[in-house]
Amino acid sequence: MLFLEPANWRHEALETTPSTNTACLEIAKNGDPGNIWITAKRQTAARGSRGRAWQAGDNNLSASALLRFPAGTTALHELTFVASLAIRDAVYALHGAALSDVRLKWPNDVLINGRKLSGILLECHDLNQARYVIIGIGVNVEEYPTDTIHPATSLKAEGITVTANALFTHLSGSLVERLQQWNMSAGFASIREDWLRAAAGLDKAVEIRLPGTPNGVPLRGIFRGLDESGLMLVETTGQCIRKISVADIFISL
Repeated sequence: MLFLEPANWRHEALETTPSTNTACLEIAKNGDPGNIWITAKRQTAARGSRGRAWQAGDNNLSASALLRFPAGTTALHELTFVASLAIRDAVYALHGAALSDVRLKWPNDVLINGRKLSGILLECHDLNQARYVIIGIGVNVEEYPTDTIHPATSLKAEGITVTANALFTHLSGSLVERLQQWNMSAGFASIREDWLRAAAGLDKAVEIRLPGTPNGVPLRGIFRGLDESGLMLVETTGQCIRKISVADIFISL
């Protein structure tokens, strides 16, 4: 088994860093063996998906996990689903009874009551004859932005009082458990099943804004699930099933 038990993972807690993903990359360049978390109270240049800025408040959770794999591993994109489930597990472990609806939005968001709580930034780098993966996780614990393309929320706004450190304690354990379930992609079928049980908008109307779409015209259809590799399946006009790999997704919740 590649992954160690939670107690054997390392954790470096920083006060300030440009981004926890960048901090992980720097130690990877120096040959770090992986299985390490880096957290920070403040990020000065945090990044979200597709090059967008991530607004990380000082009282929120900013964390990145660095993993090291043999070169040539091809299914590492599946770790987005692994991380999404781990975040959901951690939130429920703290205050499951207080939450009415925690859902996972393709490909990398965690929602509470239809509003974005968390995002994930997955990065892969080939260094030192190994392939490193950085799983960057931001969770709105006390603060959330109001000027985003998708409505956001925080645990505090949903009536849940918890510290970023307490949430991280649960997250660090739940990620290891989900990594063991994934088992170097051999267990992705069960990860996929668990993700679909928690999916936001399954069998509902979606609007899809693809990169580079001319005139900004969105694709519309019905979200029908995931294919075996994790691509989004959308039923469009004439019951045609289209596979989506990258897009902004808007769901009719």
